[in-house]
Amino acid sequence: MAIIAGTMLVLVTLYLVIRPFFSQEKLWETERIEDDLDDVTLTGIYATMNELDMEYEMGKLAEDDYRSMKRNYEALAIEELRKQEQADDGVEETTDDVFEAEIERELEEMRKAREQS
Repeated sequence: MAIIAGTMLVLVTLYLVIRPFFSQEKLWETERIEDDLDDVTLTGIYATMNELDMEYEMGKLAEDDYRSMKRNYEALAIEELRKQEQADDGVEETTDDVFEAEIERELEEMRKAREQS
């Protein structure tokens, strides 16, 4: 009885392992797949910039890397702020200085919250 059950278990396992190789099912449509990385939010960008600041202050990040990464995330934040502004009113253009000031204000608020906790 144990031999029959063991044989059945092995056959079922082999069937489940081999079946996908002979299947004619449709492949994944990668254009339609969405993941969390597709949604970049200002909060996520601000949190990442805050983490960059902390790692730089602790000496875990070289200055060149820090400045480069900070510039990249500031550009992402500016792009997101522009998208939000265009969605809000759709017409008015705002300078990068205004966006950078808002980014710095948000980062300062996050630093203060981190220091208080």
